[in-house]
Amino acid sequence: MTITLTREQKVELDKKGYSIEPLPELTAQSKITMYRRGELPDEIIEMSNLPSDPMSLRSYLSRGFTIRPKDLTLRVKQHPENKEGFTCETCGKLLQTKLALAGHLRSHQKTNKKEK
Repeated sequence: MTITLTREQKVELDKKGYSIEPLPELTAQSKITMYRRGELPDEIIEMSNLPSDPMSLRSYLSRGFTIRPKDLTLRVKQHPENKEGFTCETCGKLLQTKLALAGHLRSHQKTNKKEK
């Protein structure tokens, strides 16, 4: 993108100590395509032409964007089709082992003590 100035604008900038000169070694900022999860369970949204400088990358990655779409599918935890296990009588949560149920029930005891 080239900036063109009128002669009057150049004179005004020179008076204030500014100088606009083309910098041939400066190239356009590189862009990257990142991916994020959509609202539907299997939806992956491609976001193209995002800035690829380190600060932008850190910002996008901290908000759940990924560089590869397959990284999003790895994060999805598949629930087993087998619904066997132990159910919490307080909240109905399904747990796979009796030990897990015992630990989960302790969390209900802690919350009940805090409410009193």
